[in-house]
Amino acid sequence: MRPLPRHRPTVVFDSVTLRRLPVGNVLQLPVLTPGVYGLVDPQAFSVRGGLTGDVGVYVDGALVRNGQRQDFELLPPLRGVASLALSTGLAPAYLGDASPGVLEIITPTAEGTWTGGVRYRADDAGPDLWRNIGFHRLEATAGGSLPLGFTGFAGFSLTGQQSLETEKLRDVQAPVYIVSGTDTVIRQPVDFGNPASDTIDLAIPRFTQYSGYCDESSNSAACHGLQVPFATHGAHALQAKIQRLYGKGEHVSLTVLAGREQEREFPFTALYNAQNRIAARTSSRVFVLDWVHQLPRVAERPSA
Repeated sequence: MRPLPRHRPTVVFDSVTLRRLPVGNVLQLPVLTPGVYGLVDPQAFSVRGGLTGDVGVYVDGALVRNGQRQDFELLPPLRGVASLALSTGLAPAYLGDASPGVLEIITPTAEGTWTGGVRYRADDAGPDLWRNIGFHRLEATAGGSLPLGFTGFAGFSLTGQQSLETEKLRDVQAPVYIVSGTDTVIRQPVDFGNPASDTIDLAIPRFTQYSGYCDESSNSAACHGLQVPFATHGAHALQAKIQRLYGKGEHVSLTVLAGREQEREFPFTALYNAQNRIAARTSSRVFVLDWVHQLPRVAERPSA
């Protein structure tokens, strides 16, 4: 495993602590540290008043950031993190592109017999099935020894939800209605005031309550509680690492991270205009080659 940072970080979370905290990904951890403030986005935070995305995020010693959007969405899942160190304030000189602070993530390695674990989470398995957003997450990891002295570790995370995250009790305060077929058809003259004018058929849409709570017999379908329409979200993250130790604490390793995220944005102003609804898909890949080797010290010669 890569050693902890050479400087003294503000806080360090090990793998045991990470699995005990009520967080869904590593970007929700910094807000637990003094001097870090959470923003509207649950994955966004500000370190000592800095802008979102200014924090340098390193995975196994390499800077990981999307240069176009200045964010860091491609990160390993929680079960794929051995330790996470957060340093606020001035960063060491060997850590660049980190004005307000540094987030350093070390991915795990394994040795010996192959072992693994699986975890599944969902928010619609309790007695109150309506107060959920249809969240589901599956995580799995495995690691062990490989031939020629190598060790391997692999993991993946699959996440999906049927609606965007929302505040408590929004389902009883502001229900959402959607268009559901045609309510009636009326005839309208083309030229108003002209008794000889032709007429056209004008369809009046039927509006059905989607979120909140309603009577199925009078609404044609049951409502969906906290969930809102046209706001599904899905993501997956894949992680793999091979490493070989040699010498006294020296090693070479290769870490691969790949992820894709896709979502439909809730159409606040285009709820009844399907052509103006938008969606997005992003995908990223990162390859980190890490080599730690101790160079021999050169004997000092006395000056003439």
